[in-house]
Amino acid sequence: MNDTSAHASTLHKFTIPKGALILAFVLYVTALALHGISTGIPFPRPGVSQALSEGSATFARTLSLDAPYYHQLSNELSEWSNAHPGIRYTQDMFSVGINGRFYPKHPYLIPILAAPFGFIAGTLGLWLFTQVNLFLLLVSLYILCAELVSSRSAAVAVILVACGSSLPAFSFHFTHEVTGYALLIGGIALYPRRPIIGACLCGLALWIKV
Repeated sequence: MNDTSAHASTLHKFTIPKGALILAFVLYVTALALHGISTGIPFPRPGVSQALSEGSATFARTLSLDAPYYHQLSNELSEWSNAHPGIRYTQDMFSVGINGRFYPKHPYLIPILAAPFGFIAGTLGLWLFTQVNLFLLLVSLYILCAELVSSRSAAVAVILVACGSSLPAFSFHFTHEVTGYALLIGGIALYPRRPIIGACLCGLALWIKV
């Protein structure tokens, strides 16, 4: 067996059964939902998270990126600036086009990807979109770890990341960082098997962060 065949067989060893993935996702989402309910964490969080979620919800309803929330926030910032001379309140969430319409500042990929979730289930759908991103990130991390250590050690590492890091907090943010990291880690994990797809995912991750 040559080196290429040996490497391919090693990669196939870490194939995860679909049933196990579905069960893990259901348990993961249930645990996060119970955590959010018990602690009263709002979704989306105020600020950029809310702005992005409003943009996605608007796109899901109307296929327009010009969310009413952007106009509301723009008016509020103008009022605050007028009420406090010498202080200029600004934002880093949206921009104004030459036609006077408002657009999300970060790339449009997130509103487009999240639109089906928002169309079907509204705010709950957008929350599930975030959980899908985080779960795929963890699965990709497991695949990468399993290339270097045993499957059991890889599972322990992923559990520690899922429970002992800031991921539970990010599960209640609707943000481009979550999708960007999911695409990046997923692209790295896929690259040995599907180099073109893996490279494209990494490129999309970089585009989202621009």
